[in-house]
Amino acid sequence: MKKIGFIDLDTSHPRSFVKRINAMNDFQVTGVFDRGRAKGKTETTAFCKEFDVKEYDSAAALAVECDGVMVLSADWETHLEDITAILQAGKACYCDKPLVTSLDELDRFVALCEQSSAPMFAGSGWRWNAKTAALATEIKAARISDAIFCVPSDRYYYGIHGVEWILGLFGSGIEAVKAEINTDDATIVSLYHQRGMAIRLVLETDFPLSRFNVFAADGEDHSLALDGDDIHDGICGNFTQAITTGKSPATVAELTEAVRIMFAIEESLITGKSANPKALEQVSSIPSIAFMADYCK
Repeated sequence: MKKIGFIDLDTSHPRSFVKRINAMNDFQVTGVFDRGRAKGKTETTAFCKEFDVKEYDSAAALAVECDGVMVLSADWETHLEDITAILQAGKACYCDKPLVTSLDELDRFVALCEQSSAPMFAGSGWRWNAKTAALATEIKAARISDAIFCVPSDRYYYGIHGVEWILGLFGSGIEAVKAEINTDDATIVSLYHQRGMAIRLVLETDFPLSRFNVFAADGEDHSLALDGDDIHDGICGNFTQAITTGKSPATVAELTEAVRIMFAIEESLITGKSANPKALEQVSSIPSIAFMADYCK
C-alpha cells in the first residue's frame, strides 16, 4: 500500500482528494501536517478522525512516513519549505498552485528539482486533466485565433488557473504579456504565444461563467467545459502515477512557466508596457499576506 500525506487543510481540495485517492487500488491517505491557518485545529481533528489518518507535527516528519506528499496550503509562501522537506526525504511531491512567491524561490525550486531524483508535480488541475490533454492533442498543429479565457477571483491565486489552462491547451511558449485594461470590473491582458496567436485573458471578472473559454482552431470554434471531477481526478491521477512510475508528469520548465507569466502580468500592469516572462525587471515577488488575511476571515 502506497501511503500519501497531506500538508495543510486550508481549502476544499484535501476532502476531495482523500476520497479519490482512497478509492484507488494500492493508495491510502495516512497522514496530515496541518498548520490550521484557515480552518483551525478543529478541522485537523475532524479530518483525522473521519479518514483515519495520523497527525504529524512537521512536513519532514510526515514525509519520512509516506511515499508521496501533497502540499495543499492556500498560503504559497510556505510552499517551498515544505517541498524542500519532501524532496530531501526522497519522496514524491505535488504542490498546489501558486507554486512559489518569488523569482528567488523559483530559482531555488529549480535547483532543488535538479538535485533530487524524486518525482515533482505541481500546478492547476485545469491544465493537468484528460479533457485538456485530449483537446490539446487535437489542435496541436492548428492555427489558433480569437482566443478568450475568463477567470474570476484573486489575480494570482486564482488567475494562475487560466494561465496554466492556456499552457495546457496551446503548449509552452508565452513570449510576451501586455496589460490592456485594469479596472474595478476586470483586468484584461494579452498573452503572445510563439505559435503566433494573441490570447486575451480576463482576470478578476464577475463574468457569470467560471472557467469560460472560446477560441478558433483553423477557423472552427472551440470551447472546453471542465467540472470538479475532471480537475481533481487529473491532479490525483497524475500524482499517483508519478509515485508508481517514479517519473514526474511534467518538466521543471513546465511547472515554473506559469509563475513567470503571472509576474509578467503584474509587471505590465505597473509599467503599461509589454513584459517578457523570461526577463522581468520590475516584479520579483507576489506576497501572500494580504490574500491570506482575507482568506482566513
